[in-house]
Amino acid sequence: MAVALPIEVGDSPRPGCNENGVVAVYKYGFGHSAAYCSCGWTGRRRHLKAAAEQDAWAHSMREKCTISVPLVISTHRIA
Repeated sequence: MAVALPIEVGDSPRPGCNENGVVAVYKYGFGHSAAYCSCGWTGRRRHLKAAAEQDAWAHSMREKCTISVPLVISTHRIA
């Protein structure tokens, strides 16, 4: 399995991805996670992080997009 870099929302597909994107799960805090892909796909907001991860994996299998490593990206900062 190839290691893909994490994505930012709105990124274009990475070079060498066969025109497919890189999918990741963003954790926005307690009870809010969502999957996003650089191909333009957006998963729905989920209360459970595991459900958003399943969305990401299902999209990856359907559309042949690459899974980001790490899959879950936390958006809050620790001071």
